[in-house]
Parts: sequence; C-alpha cells; structure tokens
Amino acid sequence: MKKKTLYFSFLLLSLLLLTTGLLAATSKRVIGSLPSQDLSFKEWKQKASFNEYCMSCHKIELSKTLKSGEKLNLKVNLNEIKQSVHSNFQCIVCHSDFSKTKHPSYTFKNKREYAANLSKQICQKCHTDATLRRNQVHYTISKTASCIECHGYHGVKPAKIGKNLPENQYCLTCHSKSITKKLENGEVLSVKVDGSHLLSSVHKDLKCTDCHKGYSKTEHPIKKIASLKEYRKQAIEICKQCHTKEVDQFNKSIHAKAFYQGKEKAPDCIRCHDYHKVARILPNNELKFNLCASCHGEEAKAYKDSIHFKALSESKPNAPNCSNCHKAHDVLPVSMAKLNDSCLSCHKDSKKAHSKWLYNPPFTLESFVDVHFKSASCSVCHAKGEKAVMLSLVDKAKKTGITVEDLSKALNWPVEEVKNKIDLNKDGLVQEKEFWQFLNTVKQKVKVELKGRLDLVNSNDAHKILSKKEAIKDCTVCHSSEAKFAGVLEISKEGDKTLKTLVDRKILNSVYAIPNVRDFYVLGLSRISVLDILFVLAVVCGIGFGLGHLSLRIITTPIRRKRREGK
Repeated sequence: MKKKTLYFSFLLLSLLLLTTGLLAATSKRVIGSLPSQDLSFKEWKQKASFNEYCMSCHKIELSKTLKSGEKLNLKVNLNEIKQSVHSNFQCIVCHSDFSKTKHPSYTFKNKREYAANLSKQICQKCHTDATLRRNQVHYTISKTASCIECHGYHGVKPAKIGKNLPENQYCLTCHSKSITKKLENGEVLSVKVDGSHLLSSVHKDLKCTDCHKGYSKTEHPIKKIASLKEYRKQAIEICKQCHTKEVDQFNKSIHAKAFYQGKEKAPDCIRCHDYHKVARILPNNELKFNLCASCHGEEAKAYKDSIHFKALSESKPNAPNCSNCHKAHDVLPVSMAKLNDSCLSCHKDSKKAHSKWLYNPPFTLESFVDVHFKSASCSVCHAKGEKAVMLSLVDKAKKTGITVEDLSKALNWPVEEVKNKIDLNKDGLVQEKEFWQFLNTVKQKVKVELKGRLDLVNSNDAHKILSKKEAIKDCTVCHSSEAKFAGVLEISKEGDKTLKTLVDRKILNSVYAIPNVRDFYVLGLSRISVLDILFVLAVVCGIGFGLGHLSLRIITTPIRRKRREGK
C-alpha cells in the first residue's frame, strides 16, 4: 500500500516539474508574432514601441459593454492607421493618458457619449477651435456632431482628397454621415443624405447645386434658420425654382393655408415628396392613393368601399384616385371645390346619358340636366349617406366663398366665437329667426349671397361611390315634401375642416328665402307658401286671361265681320 502511494506521489511530482519547465520556456517566447525573439515579457515590454505594445492586445477581437448595453469594438485595424493622415503617430500621441505602465478604465453611458468625449479630449487637442474657425462650416458642424461621426476612429483620410471627386460624391463625403444642424429656436435638423435615395429618385441626374444654389466645393455658406417650419418654407422656394406652376397651385390650396398657419401635420413639398427620395408619382396610381391615405385615413377607408377603388385595385386604366377629384396641388375645401366638374372630366357623356331619364316630359333638353348638375352634387344620387340642402355664403364681389376668418374680420368676432354668434342659444340647431338675423348682420358689412346645393351631410360618404345599377333614379327622393333632407350651413375655415352647423328646415320654406330662391329651391322639397300662392294666382290669371281673350273674340266676331264688310 505504501509503495503504491509513493509511486503516485512521484508521478505527480514529475508532471508538476514538467509543467513548470514548459511555462518557463514559454515565458521566454511571449507572443511569437512579435519581432523580439527569446526575450522575457518584461524585456520585450521595455524595448517594444508603443504601437507594438498596444497592438499586442488590440489586434484581436476585444469589446467593452457600455451602460446602454451597446458593444464598443476595441479591435484596431493596423492597415487603416498606416493609410491614414496619422500614420506616423504613436498611439499615445492621441491616447496620452495611457502608457506601458498605466491603462485607465473609463465608463461611458453609450456610444454617442463615447464619441463626443473622444472628440473633445483627443481630437481637439490639436484641432482647436481657433484652427477649426478657419473653415466656418467645419467649425459649425463640430458643435453639432462629433469628429468621429464624420472622420471615423483610426482611418482618417486627408480632407483635400475629396475635392477631386464628382460634385455629388464630394458633398456626400460629409452629408452621408449622421450630422445635424441646431436651429435658432433649439430644434435639431438632420442634414444626413442617403445616397441610395438620391440614385433611386426622379432627381438622380441632378447635381446637389442644382437645388442648393450658392454651394460648391469651395463655397459652403452658413445659413441661419429660425426653425424647422422656416426651413420647410425655404424648401418650398427651392422646389419653385423648377416647379413654379405646382407651387403656385399649392399656395392657393387648403393645404398651404394649413401649412402657413403652422399646423403641425400640414402637407408641403417635403411632407408629400420627401427630401431626396422623390419618386415619380404621375404614372403610379397606388402610390398616389397611399400618399393621401397616409394623412386621410378615414377618407381612404371610405374610398375602399367604392366602385372607384374596385377599378383601381383591378388596375383598370384611368381608374380615379384622390387627385383626380381633388387635384394634386390646388386642393380646395369641399364646400368651394367644383367636384361635379371633376366627375365630368372623366364621365364626358354624362349629360347625354342623364337626359334619357332625367327630364321633364315631353322635353329632353340638356339644359334641364345642367340645372340638376349645378344644384346637386353627383354623390347625392351616386353614393349612400344622409342628404342635405347645404347652404353657403359667397362674396358677390370676389365670387369666392366667405370663410370663418372673413366673418371674424368683417364683424370683429373672435374666430372661435363665430359658431356661437350664429347659433345664439347654443342648442346645436340654428333656428329660422337666428339664421335670418345672422344673415342680415353679415349683409350690413359684406355684399353676400346665399348659395345652396344638395349634398351629403357627411362629406366622407361622398367617397363611397356606387355602381350605375345602384344609383338613385327615383325623382321623389328629392322632389317630395316628405324627403328627409337635413339643412346645413357650411362655412370654410382657412387651413382646417369646414364649419358645419345644422339649420332648421323651416329656413328653406321661409318668405325670407325668396330673394335667394333661384340658388337652392328644390321643387317639392323646399316649398314656400307665398310662392305656391303666387304660382296658383299666376296659373289662374294665365288661364283666365286666355279664356277671357278667347271669349271676347267670340263675342265680338259679328262686329268685326261687319267692319270688314264696310258696314
């Protein structure tokens, strides 16, 4: 038993001595790839250059986990350094707080903080504010982005190399980076440009300076911009350099009014077409629809219930989308837009088709159809939804609709109080007396006329266009005293949805409506008793005059015969 114990003890001792010998031998050849041979680590450390010493670790895959959970790669590509402007530098020129005997450990929240700290503590030791101010653009950028974001860590290229590049590529040497500009109100504007967006855009053949006038490889002015809103206004002017017609149309639209009033989500050139990723919209119906649907979700949902969307989804030629009816740039409020004209621009034979059944026997005149087209929107018969006589105010001199803002200015009413000035008792229904009192007040300040048309109460229902077979062809739907039409007063608001207020149907039958009767009178629907009496009197007088004249001729026949005979 003792012999076995001694044997195993001897074996373990031999293995221990062998291992110690191997370790000792290895210690004399630390890191075989190093230029020093047969040196101890201590000896090699003293003789190695700083770069050799640092790279002994930093040439392998090393990383540091930051507080944010981000991984910071600590591996250094030696070839990158050799090809950079800093190729002759030793590591400690930049990393001055490190040495062969000192290796501090720093803690950073995230990569952004690390990059900012590195730029401030390392780069700006040489590249001071004084040197950066020689190039005002460079100086300004240095205050909004870290040096590393543009120049990288170790592979820093000479700045002058880029000037031999094509113009767009030259601009992208900086603008492909995540750089920003701080505006005067504190907002931050990203000035990063994705090169792939440019190459896939309709402007792919343009140079940067075709849009951004005043900039070049030698000139880069610093522009002061008050806010993001102001920047977007300036962008519209850039677009106008080529797209004059479209911008002029836009400036008359409800979208422009909303934009210039500062509505946060109001569309402009950039919001619809993007900055640099400008797609060719014209031939792409699906793209047109999706563009509008990105803001007008409820309207898009209603449109999907229509025969129009069915045609669009089946890729039928000339299938209508939003811009066919509402136009692309000069989008007007529904209460002011002549949407029937939009319908007729596609349905060119509509008048002829309607005259086959929409007539007053025995006459089949197109002018009779015109009366209906002028006084009723197409959607009244071609879409489902609650119907109404829509009343609106029109400026006689300007021939344009009067807006809430116009009323506010003319009558010195706060904009938010206009509705309450119409509906005095605030019950949600404008009574007959309230309405005519309001109209008379307006007429004292503005030459105004009352217009009316048949339309749908909920304008969104107008998107749900039915097929021909489902369209209304029953005249009594409108021309009946039992017709369940609401009365609605609508007044446009600049850059906002139209103000709509329910009005008492008695307004349509009031004697006060007579001066305006030609603009919204509907036989059977808006009966006015005085007109009925006058109509009956006119019929009686007409018939009486005819019968009286005929009777008189019969009675006086003998007398007239004798006169002809000379008796």
